Amino acid sequence: MVSEICKLFKIRQIRTTAYHPQTDGLVERFNRTLCDMLACYVVDEPEEWDKFLPFVTFAYNTSKQATLKDNPFYLFYGRESVLPNDIKINRHFETHENEGEMYNYQWR
Repeated sequence: MVSEICKLFKIRQIRTTAYHPQTDGLVERFNRTLCDMLACYVVDEPEEWDKFLPFVTFAYNTSKQATLKDNPFYLFYGRESVLPNDIKINRHFETHENEGEMYNYQWR
C-alpha cells in the first residue's frame, strides 16, 4: 500500500539500514538542531532535557525556516500559531483602541 501511495504522489522511497545515520541526513540535521536548542536551556541540569522538549519543538515549529520559506506550523496547520504574547497584545489594543480618540476629544 505504501509503495502505491508513493507512486501516486511521485515520491521516491529510499530504504535505509538501522543505526546508519549517514543515510538519514535530514533527520540527523534536525536532531543536531534540536540538541543545540535544548543545550541552551539545560546548562545547569542536563538530565532535565525532557521537560524543555515541548517548548523547544514549539519554538522550532513556529520559526521561519529558510528552506521552507515559512514556518512548519503554518505549513502543517494552514494558519499562523497564536502565541501567549499575541493574545496579550491583541487584548491591549482592543481595550485601548479608542483611547487616543477619547484623549483628543477631552482636549477639544
